[in-house]
Amino acid sequence: MELCASRVLVVEDDPLVASYLCDLLDEFGYICALASSSSDALWLSATHRPDIAILDIHLNGPTDGVTLARGLRDWRGIPVIFLSGIYDDTLIAQAKLTNPARFLHKPSRATEIVGALEAAALESEIPAASGREEIEPFCR
Repeated sequence: MELCASRVLVVEDDPLVASYLCDLLDEFGYICALASSSSDALWLSATHRPDIAILDIHLNGPTDGVTLARGLRDWRGIPVIFLSGIYDDTLIAQAKLTNPARFLHKPSRATEIVGALEAAALESEIPAASGREEIEPFCR
């Protein structure tokens, strides 16, 4: 059995990137919940209890990914991987203060994304994937 996060919350407001990430995660046996805003992400984290989250920094709505990462970590204990196209040193420094499991820059290769999830799973003692159970609104 693979050591990987079974449920991944993807928070991405670009529909093409979001679709790619969910398809990629599904291909590797992860269960993916998709949110395009911080408010949707908080609701999904409360109702579906993901093991880990992949966040963009810039999101639709008033709350950015850095603030969301703090909330997921502090309120829910969910480790975060940032996947962002931001190259602003100040914003990256703020994101790193949230103690993310990893910080990846867009575009990232599939192997980098999956490798980051696997490494974060080992470091955070996240349970192994249990198969492809279907949980709405998690994508297949």
